[in-house]
Amino acid sequence: MTNRISLIKIEEGDDHLFWDRTKSEKYEVSLGYQIAYLFYHSPIDYCPELMQHKNTWLELWKMPLLPKIKFFLWRCLHEKLPVLENLHRRIHTISPLCRRCNLSPKTISHCLFFCQKSKEAWDRSSLPGLVCGDGSFSFWRTWSESVGKLKRRRSNNRNFQMLAIMCWQIWKSRNRLIFENDTEGIEQILTSASNLLQDMQCHIP
Repeated sequence: MTNRISLIKIEEGDDHLFWDRTKSEKYEVSLGYQIAYLFYHSPIDYCPELMQHKNTWLELWKMPLLPKIKFFLWRCLHEKLPVLENLHRRIHTISPLCRRCNLSPKTISHCLFFCQKSKEAWDRSSLPGLVCGDGSFSFWRTWSESVGKLKRRRSNNRNFQMLAIMCWQIWKSRNRLIFENDTEGIEQILTSASNLLQDMQCHIP
């Protein structure tokens, strides 16, 4: 054993710390958080609904959507958008209440579906009555139930695209309010959604 150890070549140079979970060998807070989370939660807790419903992913990637909207929805389904409720989990001094209504925690589903302004936008869109439930529903549940309704109605691609685009435009409207203090009206959201749908249908077969 002593002989074997003596045969090991030791490289010259100073020792240094490295993180073997990343290509850069540098520690990343987000990855460290995920690993710490998994010490206390099972994989199903980490992705409670997503791990059990692979069809949701297959349907999303097959939808004729712009890549940026698919990626946005992927983040929504993973609960990865920086809404106040998610930020509050990490920084408790941040209030989780929605800044638009000041009534409910701003989850992704509240922001995109159940806040009063979002509800009005959906009611006046080309998909009235599609979104059901309340703020306690996760984004995944609300999204999958809405997609299920469109399937049962034998809807065409246009309606599936509009479902995704409305989520995208409501999110952009929220960002303009927070970062530019620009209060966008319902008509602006609907017009932007309609224009994007027309543009998308011209460029995506």
